[in-house]
Amino acid sequence: MTTGSRGLDGAGDALKSKLGDEPTSPVHIGPEISPAMGEQPLVVTLSNEGPGPCVLEGYPRLRLVASADTALNLPQVTHSQYLLATVAHPVILAVGAFAYVAIAKYRCDLGALQVPSQLRLTLPGASAGTALTVSGRVISGRDLCKGGPSDPGNVIAVTPVGPRWPIPCLSSAS
Repeated sequence: MTTGSRGLDGAGDALKSKLGDEPTSPVHIGPEISPAMGEQPLVVTLSNEGPGPCVLEGYPRLRLVASADTALNLPQVTHSQYLLATVAHPVILAVGAFAYVAIAKYRCDLGALQVPSQLRLTLPGASAGTALTVSGRVISGRDLCKGGPSDPGNVIAVTPVGPRWPIPCLSSAS
């Protein structure tokens, strides 16, 4: 599977380096999806606000970070009990067009060991220093669990960048 981006400068002028809900941001949280039992989903909507089209292909890299800028050690997988495994295809984003990424993490049944203050999302083909960052209540519950590596809550699933909503999930809001 090929992963990359074309028409982007780093993370790109087209997709700015901040995630948020504010209407002027090129990256938004939502639409809301109905979670499977114990699964905590999050959909990130990307919009191209650059001067020209760009192409995204592949899976973004996710990094949950605690307040002391310490990365939570959560392996990233391409499917879960909630998200179906999906093949990445090139997504051509015209100016003003949207693309989507879904993220899912199972709850911590034994409690949290570390709580993230930020989620850093690096677009396919971009360098780690160009991550899009989101913080606040939208990342609530995406903790490092006390249960160790075998705890189902100690992995985070992500879909490739996709051109359509809904993202391929096992259940979704109607």
